[in-house]
Amino acid sequence: ERVISPGAGGPAFAADAGLMARLAPLANLAAPVATVSTCSGTHALAIEVARRTGALAECMEGAAAALACSRRGVAFAELRVISNTTGDRPSQVWKVREALERLGVLAGGVLDTIGGR
Repeated sequence: ERVISPGAGGPAFAADAGLMARLAPLANLAAPVATVSTCSGTHALAIEVARRTGALAECMEGAAAALACSRRGVAFAELRVISNTTGDRPSQVWKVREALERLGVLAGGVLDTIGGR
């Protein structure tokens, strides 16, 4: 439902409730996402980010998009497809092909849901 900047005292951006409601049928899960400047490279750091923010995923783009939307008065919601786990790099699991396939399906759903087709 929101994008969180995990830095101490950092801003949190709430997603637009109406937009979230319209996109909800496309999602498997609604959960906080922590915006990080670098992805966690260890299990310990990944656990610390999750503990500090309550986020179930990390990303690097969400807060920037939320900030831009906030400054322009544009509704914001983040719909993500997760392609990999975080934590210790050698044990990360990557499913890029599956994520891209899901993203293709979601893109069509988003266009149908919020317009554009």
